Amino acid sequence: MARPTYQVLARKWRPQQFDDVVGQRPVVRTLVNALQQQRLAHAYCFSGIRGVGKTTIARLLAKGLNCRSFEGPTATPCGTCESCVEIMEGRSLDVFERDAASDRGINEMKELIEIARYSPSRDRYKVMILDEAHMLTADASNALLKVLEEPPEYIVFALATTEPNKILPTILSRCQHYQLSRISQREIEEHLAKIATAENIAISADGLALVATAADGSLRDAQTLLDKLIAFAGESIDEATVVDLLGLVDRVLLFRAVDLIAAEDVAGVLGLVNEMVQQGIDLHQFAVDLLGHIRNLLVVRTVDEPGEILHLPVADLEMLTAQAAHFEIDDLDRAFTLLAGSEYRIKMAEQPRYHLEVILARLARMPRLQPVEDLIAILQGGEPSGSAPRGGGGGRGRKTTPPKSTPTAATPAPAASAAPTPAPTAPEPEAEAIVAAPEPEIEPVPAPPPVAAPEPTPVAATPEIAPDPEPTPAPVAPDPAPAPTPVAAVVEPEPSPEPPVVQPEPIPAPAVAEPAPVAEAAAAPTSGLLAKVQAKLSETHPLVAQSLSRTCGIDLAGEALVFRFPPTAGLFADRFKDPDIKPALRAACEATLGRSVAPRVEIDPNAPPPTPKAKPVAPAQPLPPEPNAVRAASPQPPDDDIPHPADAPPASHASPPNAAASAPASAPSPAQTAPPAPEPTPPAEPRPVRTPASPELRRQVENDPGVQQLLGELKGSVLSVEEIQE
Repeated sequence: MARPTYQVLARKWRPQQFDDVVGQRPVVRTLVNALQQQRLAHAYCFSGIRGVGKTTIARLLAKGLNCRSFEGPTATPCGTCESCVEIMEGRSLDVFERDAASDRGINEMKELIEIARYSPSRDRYKVMILDEAHMLTADASNALLKVLEEPPEYIVFALATTEPNKILPTILSRCQHYQLSRISQREIEEHLAKIATAENIAISADGLALVATAADGSLRDAQTLLDKLIAFAGESIDEATVVDLLGLVDRVLLFRAVDLIAAEDVAGVLGLVNEMVQQGIDLHQFAVDLLGHIRNLLVVRTVDEPGEILHLPVADLEMLTAQAAHFEIDDLDRAFTLLAGSEYRIKMAEQPRYHLEVILARLARMPRLQPVEDLIAILQGGEPSGSAPRGGGGGRGRKTTPPKSTPTAATPAPAASAAPTPAPTAPEPEAEAIVAAPEPEIEPVPAPPPVAAPEPTPVAATPEIAPDPEPTPAPVAPDPAPAPTPVAAVVEPEPSPEPPVVQPEPIPAPAVAEPAPVAEAAAAPTSGLLAKVQAKLSETHPLVAQSLSRTCGIDLAGEALVFRFPPTAGLFADRFKDPDIKPALRAACEATLGRSVAPRVEIDPNAPPPTPKAKPVAPAQPLPPEPNAVRAASPQPPDDDIPHPADAPPASHASPPNAAASAPASAPSPAQTAPPAPEPTPPAEPRPVRTPASPELRRQVENDPGVQQLLGELKGSVLSVEEIQE
């Protein structure tokens, strides 16, 4: 029985000369010049996708090196001598072609290195072709390094790979690397037409275009597809045959799908998917082809000559141009992004139909974007620049834009009411009026409400007394007039000094919180030392220095300075055990004593817990009598907002004598002896802080760098707000 003599087109039409190589001109020209000039390297590496000529070029190089029709290497091997024929048939003794995917281990590489030690049996060079070189193991690649770097003069290596990134860089650096590119669609079509003519095959240009597109830059794949079509349809092949055999989606379906999306016809899109399911069309392939169709629309919408990029029939280009007119570039970009993100899910889903239906419905319902120029024209009451609506859904897009324009038109209306004099020039005065508006908002205005906040009832009475000072200078200074009125409102509480007089009685009780002075008396020998240390420490760590006031005693024993804290002040004691605070405390102690000393912090379990002094005094019982002093000082107009609380302390000092005069002197006498102690640390002054401060004072405090430094040190502090105020 005779063996079949048919040879597939990919092997039958394999290039036999460098001039027959399709689509690799730079690589071919470099090798031809190297052969002609005798500038040959000892190792070459050819990389690229499948079917672009890597192994073919390696064989042509071997033929050029060993062609016996010439005395030396040649760029035009004869193809008829023994060496050329044996190389073409793969049985040459001096050309070893190994598949590195199967012979990839260290043992096979040792055999190859052993063969490389011997000179050629007949030809001039011994050529070793390693196909799929990236499949070599790490050990085999390392074993090849030495012979690849310094091979014998008669050895030439040719490596072919589809993934050069997997080859060791040390191997690539020893080779001349040539990267073969994809073959263009036009070159594939021309080559297939040449083959079809030689084989007496009638195939339409559209069919060749489909085959070239499906080949995706691989000439061998295109030749295989053509061989498949010839076996299916014989000597006459039309476009429908190509679509059916290759499993491609009919372009009519793609154009229909895009038309339905442009018309926002969700029902039509779902019906189209149903038709494709009934016809047995691969839905994933449809999604992939639709991606390519949207890409073609983007090219047509952007490029002046899309035929140079797409290589499609003229009729298809005209239809694409008509469809692209319904979309903006941003619309096509969004559609491509949405479909590309769903293509893999459609492929892997158990029910790809559901995913495809939802994606196409979203594409149909996606609002079309409008150019900024058209939106500006609509806002100005004109016509959009585009003559036809974009994307069939332009109506929807324009429906959404007018609501945005209505607020813009409504904004000038209230401004116009503010300045009705000139209609066209109203906007500019309006802005000025708006700028001037904040000025009438006198900064003292927010102050009165907080002043009345402690006692809302007298605030209600303020407007009744306000008319009395009006007759003074109403037209001259209208602004200061409201300012004194709240002061007069504060005067109203005069009839109610009696409740405060009753309240001072509990004041001595909390004032009995004299354990602090007792502690100071206990630490009398070193009380001055504690104050000095605290002053020194406050220069660098003011907040930490406040914690020293929680000590119940300080002892100086030799080289150690012991700070004793009560058990309830354990948190404050722990602050001085911090490695960042210890050096500062030691420096403050040494600066105070003038010698080296080791500070130590201890918890005294026998010490009574200190009771804070300021908290019971914090209720502003003396504040009601303060208006007397305020009224006495009221003739001073400049001090209408902030200096009044500042002047309050003298009044507070004056009020206790009055209370003492009205009450028996026996009980208040110890309480009045206590106030001199708080005077060094004035607790009465922080009390007015609770009264509202003017914006000017607030800005000064916020812009004070010292305050900002204190706030920075406050981070991570365990002090409470009352402790900070102390």
